[in-house]
Amino acid sequence: MSFPYTVFDMVLMGRARHVGLFSLPSRQDEAAAWAALEQMGIGDLAIRPFDQLSGGQRQLVIFARALATEVEILVLDESTSALDLKNQGTILEWMARLSQDTGLTVICASHHPHHALVVADEVLLLFGPGETIQGPASQVLSEPHLERLYGAALRKVAFDYGGRTVQTLVPVYAGVPKRQPRHEWHDGL
Repeated sequence: MSFPYTVFDMVLMGRARHVGLFSLPSRQDEAAAWAALEQMGIGDLAIRPFDQLSGGQRQLVIFARALATEVEILVLDESTSALDLKNQGTILEWMARLSQDTGLTVICASHHPHHALVVADEVLLLFGPGETIQGPASQVLSEPHLERLYGAALRKVAFDYGGRTVQTLVPVYAGVPKRQPRHEWHDGL
């Protein structure tokens, strides 16, 4: 960023299509920006300079800005990149909630098929020019399709968590040799 915009300013920029030429944001625009910040759970960052945030915090601000636009279709590219596991879960939860609760169409490009398995209804795998597979996430995200796509083994696993069965995809790194420790550490030395 060339200018030290605050987090609130960055989210308010998402309202640009609602603000007329040579006009200032209205109270309604400001309210929408505050609502997006609160919805993402980052209202406490509103007055902080955007350029002083961590990468994960910046990603959450950008997501809040996208929410403030109030569009019918939200297109996201690697929406969980630079986020720790907790915040990845927050973004995935909001993607699912926005789609279910508001009818918002969310299109997301991702290199994480386990994220798509959790939140997507439909999946499109892009193998190369003219080679695609599209359909329900539970069917398209199969082990053979994903191994072909990534050139690496993935396994679909299911387990009980919180009284329900959860499915996820796990990469298999069986061919990677275990690293031997180079140093021994001793307490008190």
